[in-house]
Amino acid sequence: MVDMKNNMVIPGCMFLGIGVGFAFGNTAAGLFIGLGVGFVLHTLLAYLSNKKRT
Repeated sequence: MVDMKNNMVIPGCMFLGIGVGFAFGNTAAGLFIGLGVGFVLHTLLAYLSNKKRT
């Protein structure tokens, strides 16, 4: 089951990563780091949300 509260975690982390990468002069690296963090965080939040329901 998809929790609608966690839907914006991946794009949010992606844009934060782009911003940090832009500040350090390497936007592409920031993009991929942000996406990686977003996917891991989204999976963790989904797992914790499912665990709390049961």
